[in-house]
Amino acid sequence: MNDFHYKPLIPITMFIFLNVKQAINSCKLLTTYLVFALLLLATACKDDVFEPLPLPNYGTLQTDPGSPQSGTTLTAGTTDTLPTVAGPGDKGELRCHKTSYNARQIQELSNMIATDGTTGIIFPGAIIQGGAFEAGNFTPVTIPKAGGPLTLNGLSGGEEITVIADVYDYDEVSQKINGMLNNVSKEVNATVANFSYVLEEAYSKEEFQFNLGFDARYGLTQVTGEFSLDKEIEGSRVMLKFDQVFYTISINDPETQYSLFADGENARDPEHQMGEGNPPLYVKSASYGRQIYFIVESKYGTEEVKASLDAAYKGLGGSVEVSAGLTASKILDESSITYIVRGGGSAIALEEAPGFNAVQRVIREGASWSLSNPGILLAYELRYLATRQPARIAMVTDFVRKTCRLDQPAAYRITPVYIDCIDCRELDPFDDDKREFSGNARITTSRNPEPQILPVSIFGVPPGDKKSYDENPELRGDIELEDPRASDYIRINMNLIELDDPPNADDDFGDITHTLKLDNLLEVNASTTLDFHFWDMVGKGANEQQAIVQLRITRIR
Repeated sequence: MNDFHYKPLIPITMFIFLNVKQAINSCKLLTTYLVFALLLLATACKDDVFEPLPLPNYGTLQTDPGSPQSGTTLTAGTTDTLPTVAGPGDKGELRCHKTSYNARQIQELSNMIATDGTTGIIFPGAIIQGGAFEAGNFTPVTIPKAGGPLTLNGLSGGEEITVIADVYDYDEVSQKINGMLNNVSKEVNATVANFSYVLEEAYSKEEFQFNLGFDARYGLTQVTGEFSLDKEIEGSRVMLKFDQVFYTISINDPETQYSLFADGENARDPEHQMGEGNPPLYVKSASYGRQIYFIVESKYGTEEVKASLDAAYKGLGGSVEVSAGLTASKILDESSITYIVRGGGSAIALEEAPGFNAVQRVIREGASWSLSNPGILLAYELRYLATRQPARIAMVTDFVRKTCRLDQPAAYRITPVYIDCIDCRELDPFDDDKREFSGNARITTSRNPEPQILPVSIFGVPPGDKKSYDENPELRGDIELEDPRASDYIRINMNLIELDDPPNADDDFGDITHTLKLDNLLEVNASTTLDFHFWDMVGKGANEQQAIVQLRITRIR
């Protein structure tokens, strides 16, 4: 009974007391007074009668009218050009710009990243206060809950499992999840490759957060604090977030807006945990697994660093060329890489990954779920209790993005195209049908007399026919030349030997030098070929063996 229901009794009691004497003298009047008092008393003291909680009237989360209906809107502000700095190894020039942005997006909370403050509050079946969530806080609705199904899926080798939770509270749900994991652990032979990643610039903490789908109201202080994202650096800073979902736990959508409460439509909210502007949100599902954050700081260009990380994530070889003359391994091996693993069975700590191979190793390690590597809460889905529809919220952030471009020296690529062995079969009938050649090209330029050695060895050459080098990346060389002019040249000296099996002696084809002026190779992608025509030095004359090696020279940047 609420206290305010006693207030009508005070004047009634005084009224009866003042008139009691008169009432005694009049039975009719007394009867009237008593009936009237009893009616008022019954009205004041009877049990409260309430309508069900008006959940639909509590509204929705704010979706700022300046935000797009979906996706992200980036509004660029001012751009500052930074002083040019030397590129890696003092080669080339790194040119960087900073641009301010106002970013707005409507974020559907169907895959909200687990940020600070979710432990013990966000779990399947939980209900939280929408108004508090909108302010960046996680405040549970503590009205007694009902229970219901919990379904686990995603673990390879184990079929979908459903159990019944007596009540959707943290202890009960955790116990049921652990029980399902224990039951399925013997059946899991491999972990499903449920990977995803985010690859973006990360100049500041605000940009880092927005690229992950949240704004300054929410945080990952353990991560951003370790990385020192507010530290100024000369070059590029890029972030790779790698997620591997081990399994997902979900509940059935409630049949009605009251089904998640133990008392159903009779649920009460005496502490006003819900109300207008504070709609209740329930956790439809939660995903668990491991998460790795990489931060790469580099004096290479932003796009080259992103392409290198992309190659590492996708398991490509380090020799993949992400820019003219630059491989993924070269870029990452010459950059500073730190990382943090969440859900890998150990405490969060900043570690170093020295290069391309180390990044791939970190991604591979801990890739299999087990009871000793159970994963952590990665993401969750929030829905409105009133409508059972996904919740959406406006995310708004101001941040500065830094992008860098590396202007490198001009480079020419020398690539063996083919070798042609002429009249070999007829002149050496006792040898096998295929020829094996060994040789090197010594490459110098008008600016650099120090030779670069390019192997041109090739095996299994059919006599009287050409054999292609098939664009083997190991059989090519890149020569850098700062600001080439028409008077500059590339000089190539090549030697060649045809290898024979004992007791036959190897055939020396000698060496040849070509000098190529660059007057027709000053534009990027300009290309030409050189033919090196060799004769067997021993048999030259009547018994000459010949070989032609063709090289292609292309300006690649």
